[in-house]
Amino acid sequence: MNKIPYYSVVGIDLGTTFSTIGRVENNGQINLFKDGISSSEWIPSIVAYTNGQDIIVGKLALEEQRKHPENVITDAKRMLGHKYSDPIIQELSKKWLFKIDSDENGDILIKTSMGPKTPVEVCSEIIRYLIELASEQSANNSITHAIISVPANYSSRQRDETKKAGQMAGLEEVHLINEPTAGIISYWFSNYDDCNNFCNSKKVITFDFGGGTLDISIAEVEKNKIESYDVEGNMFLGGRDIDNNLVDYYLK
Repeated sequence: MNKIPYYSVVGIDLGTTFSTIGRVENNGQINLFKDGISSSEWIPSIVAYTNGQDIIVGKLALEEQRKHPENVITDAKRMLGHKYSDPIIQELSKKWLFKIDSDENGDILIKTSMGPKTPVEVCSEIIRYLIELASEQSANNSITHAIISVPANYSSRQRDETKKAGQMAGLEEVHLINEPTAGIISYWFSNYDDCNNFCNSKKVITFDFGGGTLDISIAEVEKNKIESYDVEGNMFLGGRDIDNNLVDYYLK
C-alpha cells in the first residue's frame, strides 16, 4: 500500500455557521489555512448563487446576502439526510430567506438563480472552497484526502451525504470523525508533552458547543491511547438555535 504524502491530507470542520480547514505539517505543527479576504481561518458556511452565474462562498457571500438574499444559502449542513417533509426542515424553512422545494423522491431542492441545488451540492461548494484555500497556500497543492468532522448523532444517511459532498468537491477519499472525538484528539496533542497529565490514564469529557450542534464525549486518555466510551449530541441545540429563540421571544 502506497503511503499518502502528508501534504495531500487535510482535516475539515464543516460547520453549520463556520467551517475551517487545516493540516498537520511535516514538522508536526498544525496549520490552519486562512481566508485571504478576511484573514481568518473561520469561513462562513454560506454559498451565494449570483445572478451573474457565479458561485461565491464565505465572507463575500455574506455581502451578497444583503443584495440577493433569496440566492444565498445557509444551514445546508442541517439539511443533509433530511426529506423536504421532515418537521424539522419545515420549521427551519420559516426562517430562511431562500426557498426550498421537493423532488419526485421527497428530497430537498433549494431554489437558486442557477437552478435547483441539493444540500449535498451546496456543502460540496463549501468544501471545494476550503480545499482551494489550502491548495493556494501550500508548496505542494495536491490535496486528495480529507478527514471531515461530523456531529456525534449523525445518521448513516447524513454521513453518506457528507462523504458524497467531499467527493463532489474533488476529493479522492473522505473519512469521517465525530466532532467531540476530534476535540479529545486535539486535547491529547495539545497536552502530550505534559507528563503530569498522562502519568496515569484519566477520563476526559469534551464539550463541543457549535453554531448548530451541541456534542459531548467521554473518553479515557493515556500516553499512547484514546478510548471513547460514549458520544451524544443534539443537532438543534447550538448557537443558531439560541439566536432563533431570542428572535422568536422578542417577536412575541
